[in-house]
Amino acid sequence: MLDKLYGLYQKVKSTIGTWNETPWAEVQMEVPKMLEQAENFQRDCLRLPGQLKKWLTYTKLKDEVEDMIEVLPLVEGLAKDSIRDRHWDDVIELSKHDIPYNQENFTLK
Repeated sequence: MLDKLYGLYQKVKSTIGTWNETPWAEVQMEVPKMLEQAENFQRDCLRLPGQLKKWLTYTKLKDEVEDMIEVLPLVEGLAKDSIRDRHWDDVIELSKHDIPYNQENFTLK
């Protein structure tokens, strides 16, 4: 049973790590695939045996997958061609984080 949990955990961490390195210019066309994969991960989490669902590792895994499912539609919206600098300025102001959206090496992370 542990192999199932930690195997899925490793797969999720690896996949999300790869997504985080996706160049922003490619995000818009990748988001549908990312969302589909995240939903598959969520389904796989729900199919794990009940005893494993009490473990902290399961909770962290489930939360990370659910966070991605929640965030990916927002990312998809920000990646659209219609988003202008003023929109990013609003996001920066609201989030209180400097976001280097206009740099060549800007990634999903």
